[in-house]
Amino acid sequence: MIDNILGAFVVGLLVSFLVMPLIIALLKKKNLMDSPDRRKIHRGFIPSMGGIGIVVGLIVALLIWLTFNGIIESKYLLAGVGLLFVAGIRDDLIPISPRVKLIVQILAAFIVLTDGIVISSAYGLFGLDDIYYTVKIFITIGFIIFFTNSFNLIDGLDGLAGTIALIISSFFATWFYLNESYYLAVISAATAGSIIGFLYYNWKPAKIFMGDTGALSLGFLFSVLAILFLNKDSALTTEWYKFQAPISTAIAVLIIPLFDTSRIIVVRLVKKKSPFEPDNNHTHHVLIRLGLTHAQAALVLGFANLVFIGFVTIFRQHEDNILLPIIILVCFSLSVLLDQLIIHRVRTKGGKKRKKLKESIKAGKSQ
Repeated sequence: MIDNILGAFVVGLLVSFLVMPLIIALLKKKNLMDSPDRRKIHRGFIPSMGGIGIVVGLIVALLIWLTFNGIIESKYLLAGVGLLFVAGIRDDLIPISPRVKLIVQILAAFIVLTDGIVISSAYGLFGLDDIYYTVKIFITIGFIIFFTNSFNLIDGLDGLAGTIALIISSFFATWFYLNESYYLAVISAATAGSIIGFLYYNWKPAKIFMGDTGALSLGFLFSVLAILFLNKDSALTTEWYKFQAPISTAIAVLIIPLFDTSRIIVVRLVKKKSPFEPDNNHTHHVLIRLGLTHAQAALVLGFANLVFIGFVTIFRQHEDNILLPIIILVCFSLSVLLDQLIIHRVRTKGGKKRKKLKESIKAGKSQ
């Protein structure tokens, strides 16, 4: 089965890499470009439907390397991804309202619920295990919607969403392979390969963006894979690669989108603004204002993602009651640190401007 996994990775990479220039050329010819505005970091007009190449690479790889039983096992998951893919294309071409986008995400969540993909319990968190089925449904739908939109929000910097997606898909591909969930490993590996093909054209300076076409599809896919990870990990008994803290592990793998969205919601509420009001205070915006380049900011956040994954892997024998509070505390501390760094930078810049103004005034008087 390792041949299928590696084959899916290679095919996904090659197809995505080869088809992306065609997509870029077509989008430019049709003038389907992402225009700059005050909330966006890029300054030029750049195509924004790179998700098409990612999904095409994924589909071709799965058609070749996913077994018939694997296709049957994953048909609901892939149907949900397909629904978000179509919605993403529609939104990139002609923007749809947030309400319609939310309805589509709820429908996609119900598709996988039909297949029994649901957060099955509290996984022993704080001594809890089983929870009411209705509560499971609401938590599952809420998590899928929250993470799908969270991942969409980090697609605002050259290479960032692709880098995080590569880390997430690589983790799931490895873990599902070790646990003999081969069809999920093939899907994850094909996704990782397709993302690498996309990243070649998305790294600074980006020739194409992922767009809602890719971000919504991948966000939904990763949220469902995380739920499947939770359920399969909790069912393991004595295997070496079992994580005793499945919730903390899933959060660590998905940490960058989750941290960014949670932080931005808190910041907006503190400023008495609507949590749904767009602005330029996302984590990647902050890093850019602190002086990092696009590539540096993407690599810093990617490295942070790997550190969290490494942390839960090293301490995988510890339970959520121990690891989850640590992760929350670290995230809170990082959020405060970012805010303090920005405040310091603003004050420093303001001080320099005042100093220059005073010097220019003195120079004018001396003349």
